Amino acid sequence: MSFLIKWCEWKGCENDPVLAHEKDAVFFAVEHFTELGIKGLMIRVNQKMGAISLFEPLNADTALVHFEKGLPDCEGIYKVINAETAALLAKTFTYINRESDLGVAGLREAKLRYHPHHMVEVYSLKRDS
Repeated sequence: MSFLIKWCEWKGCENDPVLAHEKDAVFFAVEHFTELGIKGLMIRVNQKMGAISLFEPLNADTALVHFEKGLPDCEGIYKVINAETAALLAKTFTYINRESDLGVAGLREAKLRYHPHHMVEVYSLKRDS
């Protein structure tokens, strides 16, 4: 949890409603890790947590990666957690679904660099107050 708190401080979760909700979702996933049946991967850098990923099977041929988080003081950590998660999941699954990039340009670019087999259109709805 302290790793996630550091990540949120770095990202400014409290000032961004999307990141604030994501923070809540990651905390819930970690708190209910066993109940939800998810699995994870952690990378340590100099004896402390540098990155985590949380994932689960979506179906027989697809794994669903819910979260990949890394700290900014670990240069290249997102590439490492991404590659290690993919290497682990490729042993069992044909496809890896990394979930929505929420239209965030940097996330979209990062996904496209891996030359995905395909991408699915995602829509967001907002309800009036």
